[in-house]
Amino acid sequence: MLSNYYLDVSLKFEVLPKHSEISAVDFKHHVMKSVKILFGQVGINEFIELLSYDTVNHRGIFVCSREFYVKFRAAISLTKKFEGFNCSYLVNKVSPNALSLLSNSRTYTHE
Repeated sequence: MLSNYYLDVSLKFEVLPKHSEISAVDFKHHVMKSVKILFGQVGINEFIELLSYDTVNHRGIFVCSREFYVKFRAAISLTKKFEGFNCSYLVNKVSPNALSLLSNSRTYTHE
């Protein structure tokens, strides 16, 4: 039985800040802050890791426990601000298997 979920998450801005490059540390910190706001200290003690991050597109792959997945997704869905700028998190893909995040059945062609 798989015990983790992998989430491909993008941070979208209403108006892109002048300094639009956000580090992986800041990206994860902001996500953890969102979790803490909604679920307190108990929430940030859960297993949440940032596996990869694209600084240009503000897009990262997170892994969290299966038991915390719904709460994690709720916390990032309710986020409205990043350092004073209006923003939201877009969950692009979710899977219990990390490899399946690499594929897209809509664009797959059999050769």
